[in-house]
Amino acid sequence: MTKSLSQFEQKIEQLKKKKEALQSKQALQLLKEAQKILGEEFTPELALVVLADSWKSANDSKRKEWTSSTYSFRKVTSTYNKTNPKSVAANS
Repeated sequence: MTKSLSQFEQKIEQLKKKKEALQSKQALQLLKEAQKILGEEFTPELALVVLADSWKSANDSKRKEWTSSTYSFRKVTSTYNKTNPKSVAANS
C-alpha cells in the first residue's frame, strides 16, 4: 500500500509540473499574440487596459460569444490578419 501511495504522490507532482509548464506556455503565447495585435505600441499595461475596457464595455451577447469561443490563438490571429491588412504587413 505504501508503495502505491508513493507512486500516486510522484504522479501528482509530475502532473503539477506539467500544469505549470503548460500555463507558462499559454501565457507566453498570449503575450506574443497581444504583441502582434498591438504592434509597436504594445506594453503589458496597454494590453491589460484594452482587455479590461473591452470586457467592461461589451454587452452580454458579445461576452457570451467570447466565452463560448473555442478558437486557438492561431485561428484567432489568422482571422484577425484577414480583416486587418496592417497586421499582415507588420507580421510579414
